[in-house]
Amino acid sequence: MAVHTSHKNNKNEWFWVVRCVCGNDSIVNGYNLRKSRVKSCGCVSRGKGRTGEQLKTHKRMYSVYNGMIQRCNNPNNNNYHNYGGRGITVCDKWLNSFDLFCKDMGPRPYNKSIDRQDNNGHYEPNNCRWATTREQSLNTRRNHKLTYNGKTLTINEWAKCTGMHEATIRKRLRLDWTAEEALTVAIDKSHSTTKHKSLRR
Repeated sequence: MAVHTSHKNNKNEWFWVVRCVCGNDSIVNGYNLRKSRVKSCGCVSRGKGRTGEQLKTHKRMYSVYNGMIQRCNNPNNNNYHNYGGRGITVCDKWLNSFDLFCKDMGPRPYNKSIDRQDNNGHYEPNNCRWATTREQSLNTRRNHKLTYNGKTLTINEWAKCTGMHEATIRKRLRLDWTAEEALTVAIDKSHSTTKHKSLRR
């Protein structure tokens, strides 16, 4: 990942400071960088004392790290409008240190990726976790969450718990019913939006 420009040589060629997948910074020729001739700082061939599997794990972690930064800091990134474009940032601690990011997050579990628990919050230690695709899909801005009896679930999850149709709960909320009313009023088949027959549990 290119970090910033370094200098020009006497041939007017730009050199860049580039951060390798292993976390090391090195200075490379901009032309070689554009042509994808630079694959690493040399750690891949040297092994950096790691086994092949350890190096693969390190690369996968850096891929997550780099993707997070690109989404928040690079306006040319395809997903920038959903992240940096709406004010989501990477905390300074992580932005300045791949190693601290790895230390805070721990090893990436199989089949999981980084997820912000508060979807409107930032990428920072107390708001990030490793989550499955399903867990992330239940944590999007599109998923309205309801709190009732001290429990907070998505509408889809409440539908499964109560046996109601998800569409019924959503319709009631659009009619300004409270969460309690939407989840506990028995369905009148002749008029499903009528507030009556409240279930006492």
